[in-house]
Amino acid sequence: MDDPRAIAPVAGFGVVLLLFMIGLELSFARLWVMRRLVLALGGAEIRARAPQAPAVLAGRRRLRDLIRPGETRAG
Repeated sequence: MDDPRAIAPVAGFGVVLLLFMIGLELSFARLWVMRRLVLALGGAEIRARAPQAPAVLAGRRRLRDLIRPGETRAG
């Protein structure tokens, strides 16, 4: 694909379908029981990944500059 924006609507629809399937599989009572586990694991993942964020963003900037060397950004 040359233009990633062209597939964005299809990807969004896929996410909606995935959430719908999760909703069919899990009852509200089961989700309520799992809430502590999900929140704890989600928080642990955020804490584990947060130190990596500056390096990832810097790498993305460098990659963008390599791909489009003449492009300047305002702001």
